[in-house]
Order: sequence, then C-alpha cells, then structure tokens
Amino acid sequence: MRPNWTVVFLALCIGTIAGFLLGKRSVDPAKTQTQTSNLTLVVSNQLPYTSTNKNALSNFVEVSSFTRSPKEIESIISAAERGQWDGCIHAWTEIFRNIDDSTAAELFKKVEMISDKHMRNIALQALLEQWAKKDFPSALAAANSLTDNNERELAVSAVLAGYAEKDPTQAIAFALQIENKRKRTEALVEIARKIADSHPALAFDLISTNSRGHHLQFLLEEVCFAWAKKDPQAALLALNKLGNADARKVALSALASGWAEVNPEAAIAWASSLNSLRDWRSAMEGIIQQLTKKDPFRAATLLQSMSDHTLFLDLAPQVVEALAEKDIHQALQLAESIKSDSTRFLALKRVLEQWAESDPRAAIEYAIKVNNRRHREILIASTLEKWYEYNTGEMETYLYGLPESPLRAEMVKEFIGLVAQENPQKALSMINLLPESQRIEALRKAISEISENALENSLELLQILPPGKAREEAIATIASKLVWNDPVAALKLLTNLPDNNLRQNLLHLTIRELANQDITMALTTLNNLPPGETRSTAQREVLEIWAEYDPASALAYAQSLPSDEQAIAASAVARAWASSSPSEAKAKLHELPNGPLRTGFMEGVSIALAENSPQDAAQIVSAIPPGPAQERAARAVTREWALTDPLNAANWASTSLTGNARTEAITTAIQVWLAEDSDAAAAWVRQLPLSPERDQAAAVVAQYQAWERPEEAAKWIPEISDTQLQSRLIEIIGQAWARSNPQAAEQWLTQMNIPQDQRDKILKAASSSGSTIPTPWNLFRRKLNLFDLW
Repeated sequence: MRPNWTVVFLALCIGTIAGFLLGKRSVDPAKTQTQTSNLTLVVSNQLPYTSTNKNALSNFVEVSSFTRSPKEIESIISAAERGQWDGCIHAWTEIFRNIDDSTAAELFKKVEMISDKHMRNIALQALLEQWAKKDFPSALAAANSLTDNNERELAVSAVLAGYAEKDPTQAIAFALQIENKRKRTEALVEIARKIADSHPALAFDLISTNSRGHHLQFLLEEVCFAWAKKDPQAALLALNKLGNADARKVALSALASGWAEVNPEAAIAWASSLNSLRDWRSAMEGIIQQLTKKDPFRAATLLQSMSDHTLFLDLAPQVVEALAEKDIHQALQLAESIKSDSTRFLALKRVLEQWAESDPRAAIEYAIKVNNRRHREILIASTLEKWYEYNTGEMETYLYGLPESPLRAEMVKEFIGLVAQENPQKALSMINLLPESQRIEALRKAISEISENALENSLELLQILPPGKAREEAIATIASKLVWNDPVAALKLLTNLPDNNLRQNLLHLTIRELANQDITMALTTLNNLPPGETRSTAQREVLEIWAEYDPASALAYAQSLPSDEQAIAASAVARAWASSSPSEAKAKLHELPNGPLRTGFMEGVSIALAENSPQDAAQIVSAIPPGPAQERAARAVTREWALTDPLNAANWASTSLTGNARTEAITTAIQVWLAEDSDAAAAWVRQLPLSPERDQAAAVVAQYQAWERPEEAAKWIPEISDTQLQSRLIEIIGQAWARSNPQAAEQWLTQMNIPQDQRDKILKAASSSGSTIPTPWNLFRRKLNLFDLW
C-alpha cells in the first residue's frame, strides 16, 4: 500500500504551523491542549500505516508534552493493540503524564488488553509510574493484580519508581519490605535511578549497596555525573569510600565529566593533582569527553599536551569529530598527527564525513590520496555516501567526468549501490551502460544495497548474475534479509549456496525463525539437514521454542533421536521447561532413567534454575556425570551465581567439581568477579594451590590487568608454570604496556629475556593497534556470553 503523500504533507504542514503558533504566542492552556491533541488524532487517523509513519507517529507523541483527554489516550492504546504504533517507554510516559486517578484505573484495563507483550509491559510501566505519583496505594494494587510473574515484578518496580519522585524515603522503606531478594534489589535500583538528579547522595548509597558488576558501573556513572554538577566534593568523598576498584574508575570518569560541565578549570586542576595513574586517566577521560561537547578546541589542546599514548588513542577520534564541526583543517591536522594507522583512519573517516557536507569534492580528493588501499576504499565509500545524501546530481557529474581508471570504476560501483537503495531500476540501467568487465561487481553491489522492502528487485537482478562468487555473495545477502519475513523463501535460496560457514549460519537463523512460525515445517527442514554442528545448533533452538508451549512433545521428540544427539536436545527442552515451570521440570527429571536423555535434562534444568536459585542449580550440576554436559552446566551456573556472590561461586567451583568442569567453572567465576572487584578476584586466585586450574585463572587475571595495570599483570608471569601460556601472556602484556609506556614495556621485555626480534614485533604491534583497547569486557566476550549478564 503506497502512502497518500498529500495527506502526509498536509499533516506535516499543520504540525509545523501549530508548533510555530504554540511556541510564539501566549494562548489559553485549554485551547492549546485541544489544538495539539487534535493534531495527534489527525496523524494517527489519516496517515496510511507504514513503518515510516509508525515511527513518525512515535516521534510526534514523544516530543509532545501536554495532557491528553482519555479518549485520545484510548485511541493511541487501540493503535498499539492493532500494531500501528510502537512507542518507546518515553513516548508512553508523555502520553500518561498528568493523568488523574480515575482515568488511570480505566486505562489500566485497556492497556492490559494489548496483545504484544513487550508493548504491553512498557505501557503498563509508564502508566503505573505516573499513577503512583497521584495515588500510590491504587497503583500498587493494580500492579499486584497482574498474573504474569515477570510482568508483575516490573510493574511493582515502576510504581515504586514513580512514588520515589514524590517521597523517596517512603518508597525505599516499602521496597525494603519485599521478601524476594532479587525483586527487592531491582526495586531499590530503579528508585535510585529516578532520584539520581534530586537526591544523588541517597541514590549513590542505594546503588553501591544493591548493585554489582557492570550494572553497578553503569548506574554509578549516571549518579556521579549528576552529583558532580551540584557538589563535586561530596561526590568525591563518597567515591573514595567505594571498595570496588572497577566501579570507582567508571564513576570517577563520570564525576570528572559532570564537574567539567560546570567548572572545567577546577576539574582539570583536581585531575592534575591525582597521584594514581589509573585515577588520573579516568578523570582526564571524563574531562576531555565533556570538553569535546562544549569546547573541542580546548579538548584538542588538552589532548595534545598529554604524553599518555593509550589515552590519546582512545579519545582522539571523538575529539577530531567534534573539532571537524568547527574547523575542518584543524581537525585534519590532529587526525594526521595520530601515529596508529587504524586510529588515524577512524579519525579521518569522521573528518571526511563532516567535510563532505560542506565541500564534498575536496573531501573525496583527499580520500583518493590515502595510501592504505583498504582504508582508502572505505573513506571513499563513506564520503560518497555523504555527498549522495546532500547533492546527488553534483556527485554524478563529478564521477562521470573522471577519466577511465580502476578507481573511477570502484567509485561508480559505490554510486550505483547508493542509487539501488532508492531506485533499483535506475541502478540496473546504469549497470547496463558499464563495460562488461565491471557489470558483475556492480550488480553484486546493487543487490547488497537494495532494502528489505524491495527484495523482489533483488531477485530480478540476481537472475542476471552468472554463477560464481559474486552470485553466491548476492544470494547470501538476499537470504539474510528474507530470514525474518519469509524464512521459507530464504531456505529455497540457501540451497543454491555451497556448504560453507556462511550457509550454515544463515540456515541456523532461518530455521529458528521458521520454528516461531511453523514448528512442523521447522522439524521437517531439520530432518533434511545432514548431521553436524549446523543441525545440532538449529535443533537445540527449535526444541527450546517448541518446549515453551508443549514441553512433553518436545521431550518425546528428543527421546526419539539417536543417543548421541539426545543430551543436547534434552538440555534445550529442559531449559525452556524449567524456566516456565520449575516444579514440573524437576518432577520430570526424577522420572527419567539414567542415560544421555537424563544427563542433558539435568544440564538444562540446572541452567534454568541458576538465575534465581544458584545453590539448587549447583547441587544438580554436581550430580551430572563428568563430561561436556557437566562442563556446560558448570559454566552457566557459576556465571549466574558469581553475579550475586562471586566468592561462594568460586569456592564451590574449586571444591565441588573435578576435571575440566572445575577448570571451566573457576575461570568463569573469575571472569565475572573481575568485573566487580578485580583486586578481590586476584587475591582469591593467589591463594589457590599450584595447579593447571590456577594457571588458567591467573592468566585470566593477568589479561584483565594488562590494559590498565600492566606492571601488576607482569607479576603473574613467574607464578604460571605452563610455558606456552607464559609466552602468550608476555606478548599480551607487552603490547598493552607499550601502548601507554613503550620504554617501560621494552625494559620489562628485556628483563624477561625476550629476543630482540620478538621484542620489536611486540612493540610494533602495539604502535599500530587501534584506538579501541581490548578491555576485559572484550577479552572475555567470546568465552563468556556477557550479554546475558544484563
């Protein structure tokens, strides 16, 4: 269905005119509300529904802050129920702002009827938060009336957060009465976030007492930034009492940033007085980031005055980008002064994108002269994209006016890809005018750029491509876009690809999405796959989806599989089953006879229980027969347990497990613990007896410390008996150390008797590495799925 652009244009015109009148004239408030509310109804009732209009409506509601009538709010709720509006939590908050008690009670019933669970949850939270400001008991009663456990917990937190803005002391007192520890903690943290601006000291105490790990760091960042703008000295005193070194580092940077916003000179003077290199880095990072927003010239001067190479590389790209908005040539000078190739490239990319807005010809000619071939190609492509956005005709004239050359052909190909996003037929016409040798690559580029809304055009272009690598890449591109809308069509396309990693990954995604739509077809597709990792992974995810609504049938299917597939399949079923109904899953576990099916089921139940009952989950893990299933379960349970109690999680791993499961669990516990309190984690590892497990744990600590405290990381090397592990760590620590202090790094490498050629290689790798430090978070991401920690 094509949009009625006349109506869209009229609606936008009306919105613009009304915005002008509301902003420039003083009118009767009631009249203002009526006029603006009518505009909302015009947009929601007359605009044909498209994803673009849906987003536009969401944005319109989000920025419109006024009281709406119950009828208008009901119309928006109805639109959400029909899937015609997908407002975020902020948009819903604006809708329900200043709502009265009786209206809130009526609207609560209507919001409960929204079928989309995510949309219903955020609408309920926004409504209850506003309702609690007017009538806390009624809002709380409504939240507690919800039958879904997760929904009810979120709703109660929203009520307390809303009430906290009115009376934080009473809200905290009520939250402390919640019996469930996890629910109580979540409620207190949500209260803290709401009062961060008005009561930062109270928020700080709540967060430091009730949060851990990266969540603690994230929340303290918000609070300390707000507190420093009001009373930096008080914030500093509180921060100095914080025992968690990693959280303190993040909070210190936020404090410095907030202080620099109101008094940069005082913030810089304070940072310069710090004796600890780690504290100085954190503070200067926050100050320069804040100055980058307010005064990029001052930020650039301060950055260039620092001798710390690590901090310079981290901050240079964002300073250059901000500087480019004020003075392109000064930004270029700063970017060109960066010694690291990859960081210099990143900074130049940001400058050229800014430059392309004012002088695209000069920007593209600069990009053409870059020596590094790969960097040059990316810089040209990103600059052309900006030029196309601002002046397509001028760009086309420039490109076709260039003399024939491989560079011109590459630039024309990029241009055709940009055209294909808006007009696939025009792109095809342009391709037909190219020399035959250039058509295949141009076709592939055009296909890759065509949007998901015009996939039929991609399929038409695909028919023209001859067999070969370009065609395979194009098929993979189209299939990846079809996965979510038409997985059956995606499967048909994937049969044309060779059996490689790309095809296997796409098959996995496609079958998973197919299971959400048609479990029978997903199972049929699974059965047609040859045995292997692709089938095993897809099978596990299909069974998890199936078990969410029919666990008994899913388990029966797992039992019908060959014995070598039963454990992984049963684990998937048990994980979903125990997540929705732990008591039923435990009962089923006791019915199963010994064997691979029971082993896998034990693994799945333990993983599902770990979030809320890690000790119970640990008992099950200890009873799993040694092998891969126990190792996977040990990692998962230890990870969850360590989030709330890293000491006991690590102690359990070291005393209750053996073999590979013990090693994996200890390493996992240390990884999580380091993010919360690296000093405590390191001290625990040091008390372990010499063993391979201690070597692995020590290596984890050393990698974590290498990027910020390399001198501490270096102390672990003599304590590790595994010589291969030692060599790898020396390389990592040497590179990390050389980023901040090349002389100290070289001296240490010499003391470690590293040969000259190897020392040179390590130091050279450090000097050419990028601006993004492989922080502990990134180092452990492959081994430990840290996205699950949020």
